[in-house]
Amino acid sequence: MKIVKLIFIVLLISCTLLEAGIKKTEEGVEFYWEAPQANEVYVVGSFNGWNTSADKMQQDNNGVWRKVIDLPAGEHSYKFYVDGSWVVDEDNPETKPDGYGGTNSVVVVGESGEPQENKAKVQKEVPATVSTTLNPKVSFNGRYYSKAITSRNDIGRYMLQKPQHDVNLKLNFDLNQNMKAYTVMNINNIEENVDMWKTHLNFKRTKLTLTTKYFSVDAFDRVGDFQFNDPLHLIGDIGRYHYNFGYDQTGVFAQSRLPLFKIPFTQQELELKLYGLIADASGDNDSDVKAARATWQTDLMPASTLRLGYGGYLYQTPEDGTSSQENISNEFDLRYTYDWQNPGWSAPMRFALNAEYYAFENSDQDSVKTKWMDGNKTYVGLDVNFPAALKLNTAYERNYLDLTEELSRNKFMFGIDFKLNNISALAKLNFWTTDFPDSNFSWSDYYTYMEKTDANGRWYQRYSDLTYNRYTLMGYDTGMLWNLDFSYKNKLWQRDYELIYKSSIAQRQLSKSPRYVENIFIIKYDFAKNWQFSSNTRLPFYNDPFLDIQTDIAEDEAFYLSNFTQLTYYLRENIELSLGWGINPRVLNSTTDEFYQGGREEFLQEKGDLTNYLRNNYKGLGEKIKQAESALEDANRLGLEAVLRF
Repeated sequence: MKIVKLIFIVLLISCTLLEAGIKKTEEGVEFYWEAPQANEVYVVGSFNGWNTSADKMQQDNNGVWRKVIDLPAGEHSYKFYVDGSWVVDEDNPETKPDGYGGTNSVVVVGESGEPQENKAKVQKEVPATVSTTLNPKVSFNGRYYSKAITSRNDIGRYMLQKPQHDVNLKLNFDLNQNMKAYTVMNINNIEENVDMWKTHLNFKRTKLTLTTKYFSVDAFDRVGDFQFNDPLHLIGDIGRYHYNFGYDQTGVFAQSRLPLFKIPFTQQELELKLYGLIADASGDNDSDVKAARATWQTDLMPASTLRLGYGGYLYQTPEDGTSSQENISNEFDLRYTYDWQNPGWSAPMRFALNAEYYAFENSDQDSVKTKWMDGNKTYVGLDVNFPAALKLNTAYERNYLDLTEELSRNKFMFGIDFKLNNISALAKLNFWTTDFPDSNFSWSDYYTYMEKTDANGRWYQRYSDLTYNRYTLMGYDTGMLWNLDFSYKNKLWQRDYELIYKSSIAQRQLSKSPRYVENIFIIKYDFAKNWQFSSNTRLPFYNDPFLDIQTDIAEDEAFYLSNFTQLTYYLRENIELSLGWGINPRVLNSTTDEFYQGGREEFLQEKGDLTNYLRNNYKGLGEKIKQAESALEDANRLGLEAVLRF
């Protein structure tokens, strides 16, 4: 209800913000368009040969762009060219097709130079709402996804599961230059657990954006679009899939669009940006989030920039009528960039130094406020982007946590990203050492507050579970995690193909054998027009005596091989049909509504119930992993899928 009230208020305010149109003056026809946030606006039409730089409009003190042109008698087509985008004059009902699937605005000038109605059009009474500034432009787009799975049951029979139909209908409203909105409605028979003909069109998410010259405001409901730009991301970058903030929240996000400020007695310009967020958790969870951030950025010299930032975050949730829990976080951050340019380079080499100090405190509050956990994170990172194909990054992060006893962790990160022509390669290394007591500290606390949340103090945060490749390193004082990706693209018999290799390696120390190695081999081949064959094979190896899971190929012990093979037909650019065998790594993410490569991990997590198990136990995890791996290897599943984007 809060979001509905807010949207209604913003709509009322917007009625007075915008105006556009044409009118007669002594000098000719005046075109005007209110766009306070725009940088450049031109009026472009048949009278200037559709030259996008011929008639630049001038902005007055009220943010209205104006241009007077002495037009000859006759009919003239025109549009506004706003910061590189074509815009029709919404306040002029006279239009005609532009020949490219759109419309042009039209002005008819009489012999006296007065704009007139187009007499060729049929005269009819127009409702008053059509000529207001709220005259909306409404467009529709969306996605239809259908999946039918046939799998073998315990007695060897293949059974057809209930087909899934997931339909997203997105309504886009371009109310005017300053205000845009969209709403996503959804139909999903599996979530409703009914036959398709019994489903309902359910609300899924909505957002309204108001942009003015000095600020912009987003009113949102379950829209994950928000992330602060500090290195550790006070808002956003949540959990193992790095989700943005907002998917399970309703609230308002605002940011400033202030002009540059010149520092007194210098020629330096200072850019100040302010961000604010107020949100409630959707559903029955009555938790509140408030966050704010400010950044100051200036050019120290022509090739370098310094940005300083500060942010604060408050989370509160009532336990009952008299008590509550809260998390308070504060951070200070710095970013310094330097561009080194040589005459022969196509682009400069950029060095970026990032640093942040982040502190948090958790407490219970009834009649007395009681702090039960606090901690901090310190981060320093360096990124180097070479002019052509190479990117390097390294970082150090220290985590400190005080929860009945003190825990600390030092983590080092290195990364290489290489792309050149038809070859790309990515390598990442995370190495950490942890200092934590063996006594008087439960396994559940260690998992919840250090591992699951990456020691950020947000034990309540959703989507914050471990990635599968971390399980064999749980509870050790040292750990190393490698991720390697390699891709090669070329042509075979005049058809495109791609070879991909992905590897994940988990080991305690460099001198010790890996506890877990995952190898994934992918082949994609466009063997005919609109047809693609793909094969995705996963081969993991385990060597963890403590979890009692060790791969022995000769004895076929803990040796798991799984494959997904798929044939895809692209009927059109926006329509694809596929037939696959096995567990599809590409699935529809229930949080983001986007396809992602998490199908196998979702399957393993579900079959082993690994996340729930780790909340209370660690011993016996090896058996849960074996159970999940066996289910993946034995999954005899035939799937027919269709995706239509419109």
